[in-house]
Amino acid sequence: MVECWWATTHTFHLPCGELGISHRDFMVYTGIDIGTGEPMVLDASYTKYGNTITIFPNMVFKDYGKGCVIFFHIRTCVDHIRDPANTNTIFLACMLLYFGGILFGNSRSWARLKLLGPILLIEKKGPMIDFGSAILGHLYYYLDQASKQEVKYIGGLFQLMEYQCYEYCKIVHHILIDN
Repeated sequence: MVECWWATTHTFHLPCGELGISHRDFMVYTGIDIGTGEPMVLDASYTKYGNTITIFPNMVFKDYGKGCVIFFHIRTCVDHIRDPANTNTIFLACMLLYFGGILFGNSRSWARLKLLGPILLIEKKGPMIDFGSAILGHLYYYLDQASKQEVKYIGGLFQLMEYQCYEYCKIVHHILIDN
């Protein structure tokens, strides 16, 4: 599918015609609104190792790399912390896994620590944040990069595009081929 992506128009050019994912399609498939709330602002202060260990105190330097934390360490926070006093750490770890692995996925099994800023706002029941625009922009960015062959893997919500192409254009995914 990536070979059919045109970065200039942010659409797929397929045998059945041009196919894009509109804001409405995105909202219907994901249930995430676009254009509601304040823009999502990533906080670079959390990318420093010293600031991160205040949130994940058991993290060692090998779990940290270039402003990211490895998923394995985040999972250990969720799996091994049973003390009710650590509810805050468990919440942040779960949200970082969700945001870093699903919504803003990358080619590695690492979550970007910049995502902690918006997650902390959610925890404090702060202002509504427009995650939809950021997620759709992230998806477009990685599709653009993949079409230029600058990345080999697209994570996150790319499966949404594959499903839409299969469902509406009857372009068969390699896993769905029937014997």
